[in-house]
Amino acid sequence: MWLNFEQINILPKRLDNIGRMLNSTFPSTGYDVALLGDITPERYMLGVAISTLIWGVLFASFAIILLLSRSYSVPTALGIGILSGGIVGFIMFGYYLVYPRILINKIGRKVDEELIFVLKDMIVQLNSGIPIYNVLYNIGESEYKYINTYFKDVIKKTTQGHDIKVALSELATKTKSHYLKKVLWGLIIGLTSGSNIVVMIEKIHNLLVTKRIERINRYNGELQIISLLYLLFGAVLPSLGITLMLLFSIFSK
Repeated sequence: MWLNFEQINILPKRLDNIGRMLNSTFPSTGYDVALLGDITPERYMLGVAISTLIWGVLFASFAIILLLSRSYSVPTALGIGILSGGIVGFIMFGYYLVYPRILINKIGRKVDEELIFVLKDMIVQLNSGIPIYNVLYNIGESEYKYINTYFKDVIKKTTQGHDIKVALSELATKTKSHYLKKVLWGLIIGLTSGSNIVVMIEKIHNLLVTKRIERINRYNGELQIISLLYLLFGAVLPSLGITLMLLFSIFSK
């Protein structure tokens, strides 16, 4: 986008009606933006409208200037330029609508990558007798890039008087990480029923480790195929071709 979230948030409040109208028209995008938590859906849609307009005007101006420089008539240049700008603006508008979901899914994959180490950390702390609240607090203060932010929010809500199970359930509905959802709902069930939380966390940790190994093995197999194709087309076939050419040139004489 031409404007970042900080710049969008300082735009005049009277422009919010544009964002509200677009948000009511495309509610799914507003839902995804709300999950990000960095900006309100109305403000994001306002930024989408402004950025789309800028893209359309810039591309239309560029097309008009280019066509006029090639001796097109003014009406033809204006018509083609406005049409081109409208098409580009439409494409960028569609991209901005799906961008929050792309970003959320990307964050979800990053969270899954961190979760292996977070779960191992939780297992060690819980087996040491540390209460679950302190475990979540310690992870929130850790150096993890994504998960610590989630748990900081949980601790913040509990210090404000919210029940920890409610804070965990809100996080479970917010995150797009499938395995983090499992962990959070397992924590909620464990806190409610008093069941063994460590066993549940160990099962999810082992599942993530297994999937990581499967992904590495799959990548290794793909890499071997690529290496084989590279050797075949980059070394074997050219060598055979050169050899055959030499043989043909000898026998042709």
